[in-house]
Amino acid sequence: MSSNMFRRTLVGAVAIAGAMGLAACNGDTASVTTPTGSAPVATSTAAAPTQASPSTSESAPSESTTSSSATSEESSPSETSSSSAAAGGAKDTTTKVTPDGTKLKFGQAAVIDDESDGKYKLTVKSIEAAPKSAYAAANLNETNGKMYYVKFDVTNLGGAKYGFRATAPNQFFLKPVFDSSEKGRAGGSPFQDLPGGCNKASYDEIAVGKSASACYYYQVTGAAPTKVMWDTYKIEIVWSK
Repeated sequence: MSSNMFRRTLVGAVAIAGAMGLAACNGDTASVTTPTGSAPVATSTAAAPTQASPSTSESAPSESTTSSSATSEESSPSETSSSSAAAGGAKDTTTKVTPDGTKLKFGQAAVIDDESDGKYKLTVKSIEAAPKSAYAAANLNETNGKMYYVKFDVTNLGGAKYGFRATAPNQFFLKPVFDSSEKGRAGGSPFQDLPGGCNKASYDEIAVGKSASACYYYQVTGAAPTKVMWDTYKIEIVWSK
């Protein structure tokens, strides 16, 4: 795994103490909570996760008791203006960042501005239940919750400090929306293609103006989630049908 992936995962884990947890199948865990309501509030303290190196068997994500909610009322997404990205990774200052509280439909893009990854478009395409064959492939126990795939696209708009890749969105910030009585686990990007179309993302750098696809997997108890949230505790954006 690239140094950028290690850096991002470690930063994300500290930044969202109280978000969804990730752990390797060898027992290293990090428990965090997802916020209730539009303003997230952490309910537990998380230790920085230990990221295992990619292997032929999938790491089982850590468990956390989380709560998150999003209003069903849909509003129009923020408008963005497109322009040619400057060469050499220069930051695109003509694309408007999507504001906190924006509600989008699956397939619509939000513009994210990150200190390390620069500015990029994040388009959540769907949240889908994984087939039964995926649990063994991901080394997950089905009794701990149902497995879901969040599929998304990213477009590099420039400004990344260490190179931009498909897994730029922090796996702890991008997550299914579920009830406070339920539990969720974040698996992140798989180290191998999983049944049902959650494929391993390329760690090759994406040039400014170029796009790539990726998938993160999660395990959630209770009712099937129908919404996906990008929640940094400063900006909350929700996608739904």
